[in-house]
Amino acid sequence: MHNMEKVEIRGVTTFTAVVVTVLLLPLPHGTAAPLPPAATATGLERNCTRRCGHIVIPYPFGLEPGCYHADWFNLTCDRSYRPPKLFLGDGTIEVLEISASNSTVRINSTCLLYTVETGVSSVNRTWGRGLPQDGPFFLSESRSSVALVGCGTQVDVRGGEQNNLIASCTATCPLDANQRVVVETGRSCTGVGCCHASIVLGYGFYNIQINKLNGSFHALPASAVYLVEQGYSYIEDMSGIYGHHPEALPVMLDWVVSNRTCPSVWNNETAPECCSTYSVCLDGPYNIADRGYRCPCADGYQGNPYILDGCKDMDECSQPDICYGQCTNTPGSFVCVCPTGYYGNASVPSGCQDINECQNPEAYSCYGICLNFPGTFHCQCPDGTYGDPFTSGGCGRIKNSFTAVVCHVLASVGLNNGTRGHKRPRQLAPSSGDVISTASEATPGLDDAMQHDEEPVRRSSKHLAKREGPLFSDVISQASYLKTKKLGEGLY
Repeated sequence: MHNMEKVEIRGVTTFTAVVVTVLLLPLPHGTAAPLPPAATATGLERNCTRRCGHIVIPYPFGLEPGCYHADWFNLTCDRSYRPPKLFLGDGTIEVLEISASNSTVRINSTCLLYTVETGVSSVNRTWGRGLPQDGPFFLSESRSSVALVGCGTQVDVRGGEQNNLIASCTATCPLDANQRVVVETGRSCTGVGCCHASIVLGYGFYNIQINKLNGSFHALPASAVYLVEQGYSYIEDMSGIYGHHPEALPVMLDWVVSNRTCPSVWNNETAPECCSTYSVCLDGPYNIADRGYRCPCADGYQGNPYILDGCKDMDECSQPDICYGQCTNTPGSFVCVCPTGYYGNASVPSGCQDINECQNPEAYSCYGICLNFPGTFHCQCPDGTYGDPFTSGGCGRIKNSFTAVVCHVLASVGLNNGTRGHKRPRQLAPSSGDVISTASEATPGLDDAMQHDEEPVRRSSKHLAKREGPLFSDVISQASYLKTKKLGEGLY
C-alpha cells in the first residue's frame, strides 16, 4: 500500500503558487496484479464490526481480520472523529457509503486546487493515489464527471494504457468594458466560470492536465478541479469562483470481487464469491485489464449476494408508482392487472378503463334493463315484472292488485333488483310507475305500515295471499325466509 502524498509548492505570490491536494496513484506498469487470496470469512461471523458511525459495513468489506474477503476490502474506522469516520485503502480515502448489492462505494474525492505559474502553460497531476495499488476499485462509468471552477483554463482527463483523452471542458470569464471579469451568478455550470464533462470510461487512475488558454490574462488566484459524482449539485457547495472551494466532493467507485472472468456455465462452473442463491456472475468493464467480476442479485431480488441467502425477494408491490391496478408479488417478479370490471394497462396512470358490460351481452347476459356502473353493472326486470333478469324469459308479469306489496317486500330483502357484477352492487329504488300507483290504491295505508312496523306488512301480506292465490303466497314465503336469513347473518 502507498501512503497519501500531499504535494504543496508555494511561491512568494498567490499567482505563482501551486497547491495540489489530490487522490494520487502511480501509473500502472503492465497488467493488474491478482487479488490477494480470499479470506475464509463468509460475512456471517458474529464478532465482526458491521458499522462505523452511521455507515454500514457489508461483507466483503470488514475491519477485523477474518471479517473481509481480501486485503483490498480491509477498512479502517477512525473513532477519534465524532461521529467516527470510515477510510479505505491506506487510511486516507474517506468512505461515505458502501453498497454490496450494486458493488459500489462512494468516497470523498479530494479537490485539485491550483494556479498556473507565470510562464507555465499547463500542469499535470494524477488522480487515484490512496486507493489500493492494482486494486479492484475504479471510477463508475457514466456516473462521474470532471468539474472545473475557474477562468481562462481547460481541463483534460486522460486514462488507460494509451493515455487517451476521455473528457475535457473549458471555463472562460469574459471581460466587460471596464476590463472586469463577468461570471454567471446562478447555480448553473455551463462554461462561464465553471464547466463540467461526463466521464464515460471507468479507470482506477486518471491523468489530469490543466491548460492555460492562449491570450488569457485574467486567471483567478485559485481554481479547482474535481472528479465528482454525476448529478451532484456541487455548485451549491461553492461560495463563488472567488470564494471557498470544498476540500472534497463525493464520487462513486465500482468494484469487483475477483480478478478473473466469470466461470463458464457450459462447464457447470460457478463463481465461488457469488455465495447467495439468486446471485449471478457479471464481468467487469472491458476497458479494465483483468477486469474481474461482481455478483449482483438476479432481477427481482435484492440484498447482499456475497453471503449465504443474502439475495431476498423484492416486494415490487410496495414500491410507489409501479402498478396502478391490483399488484400481486411473486418470487422474483410481480403481476399487475386491472381490477375486475376494468381493462387496459395497469402499469400506467389511468391505464385501466371501465368495462361497459351492457355493451357486451355475449359476455354479460342481461335480459332486462342493463345499467353500467364503474367496475360493475346492474340488471333488473322491467317495471311490472319480476324474476331473474339474467335468464332468458326469467322476468314474468305480475297482477296490478298486489304489485306494490311484492315490490315492497322484495325491496326489503333486496330481491326487486337483479345485480350481477364484481363490486358491491349499486342499490336502486324499486321499480315505479302506474303499476305501483294502482297497487298502492288497492292497498291503502300499506306503504306507511311497512315503513313503521313490519307486523302490519306481515298481516297485509297474509290477507293478500289469501286473495291473490298460491303465486303470491310463494313470493311472500320466499321473501320472509330471505329476510330472516339476512337478519341472522347480520346483513341489516
